[in-house]
Amino acid sequence: MSFSEGYYTVNQSVVALENSPIANATTLDELKTAKLGAQVGTTSLEFIQDVVQPETEPMVYNDTNDAKSALDAGQIDGIVVDLPTAYYVTAVEFDDAKIVGQFQPEGDGEEFGALPAVEAAKRLVEQGQADGVLGKGARKANPLPLAAGQEGAAFTQRGLQTVGTVSYTHLTLPTIHPV
Repeated sequence: MSFSEGYYTVNQSVVALENSPIANATTLDELKTAKLGAQVGTTSLEFIQDVVQPETEPMVYNDTNDAKSALDAGQIDGIVVDLPTAYYVTAVEFDDAKIVGQFQPEGDGEEFGALPAVEAAKRLVEQGQADGVLGKGARKANPLPLAAGQEGAAFTQRGLQTVGTVSYTHLTLPTIHPV
């Protein structure tokens, strides 16, 4: 199978319950004492281990549902998931959870690509990059956090409909920077 060139670089994010000790964290140092959890074998777990480097080993779960259950039970202070998952978890699955913050991707990061109609999708991504709507230039022109749906709108304008795009207007989240 072939995928298009990546059109969206995924940020890792921290989700916590509103009464969590890390609910108002704004720096990486504030997360070092937290009990964090993530799904086994994911970039989220790698992110905890390599970037956050907490004082205690992160809790590792078979799947994200197990991590969310541990969060709900108060066994951990927060979970690390990719930003699109964080939007879903906080909007649909928890009434009392929030996105504490998100982290800029390191290196190339994890990217979303398109699968169906690969050649057509590649052309759309290339055109979006040339127009400055997608890619590294877009992140500079539209600093993170990007409002979900921006990429979907660009693709819809070019005739490719995206599925499951959530639109937020004027959504701002803190971006956590290493200190």
